[in-house]
Amino acid sequence: MPANPPPLDGRPAAASRKAKPAGPASKMLKRLLRAKPVLTAAGYILGAYLIFVRKTTRFTFEPADIDAQLEDHLPIILTSWHGQHFLAPMMPMPDGAALVSRSPDGEINAVVLKMMGITVIRGSGGRVRQRTFEKGGAHGMREMLRVMKDGLSVAQTADISRAQSRRCGLGIVTMAKLSGRPIVPVASVTRWHIAIKSWDRTSVPLPFGRGGCVVAAPIYVPADAGEEALESARKRVEDVLNAAQDRAEALAAEAR
Repeated sequence: MPANPPPLDGRPAAASRKAKPAGPASKMLKRLLRAKPVLTAAGYILGAYLIFVRKTTRFTFEPADIDAQLEDHLPIILTSWHGQHFLAPMMPMPDGAALVSRSPDGEINAVVLKMMGITVIRGSGGRVRQRTFEKGGAHGMREMLRVMKDGLSVAQTADISRAQSRRCGLGIVTMAKLSGRPIVPVASVTRWHIAIKSWDRTSVPLPFGRGGCVVAAPIYVPADAGEEALESARKRVEDVLNAAQDRAEALAAEAR
């Protein structure tokens, strides 16, 4: 028998040991980075950068006349993958509001969206329908339904689970069912960008390049949709978003 037998879970002995608790300095730094003034400052810096990228990037839009495609369906529920949140300023957005999580990252995104003139609703979605009403999701859902009732469009990411990126949740199709408003998948890509190895495959756009933006046809969810119909709608939104993402990447690569 070896002197140091491997643990029963199959991991190396070193990996199975518990991580040392963070020291006072580390905890203090973490608190500082999560302080609202720091997050707000980061949001303004990021917002200014993204506006600069938008002004120096030439986009090809599909369809060419997006307003004509959407005008008969307003207000809409605009949706994209979570990893494209840095591309939000490059996406066409009718007058309305966007749902942003209550996390520290959400605080930064909220500042950026406000710089773009977009109203911010704080809350979270849920990959499983029951979780839609957790972590502020119920408040966010109510506010978005109210906003649409007033005739304004809303925006929300389709995937919200850190366990799996680019998997559409049931929250957005439930909102489409309750509101009677259509989901409009959209994807925006810049040719020059930095791909971050994060759960949501975040893409950070770079300036002075070409880009592609695809807005798919509206997807309606019947008011009497049951669980099977909701799952079918969820899968359709997921498939259309992936197709839009692929097409936007092709447009960015082909643009001259």
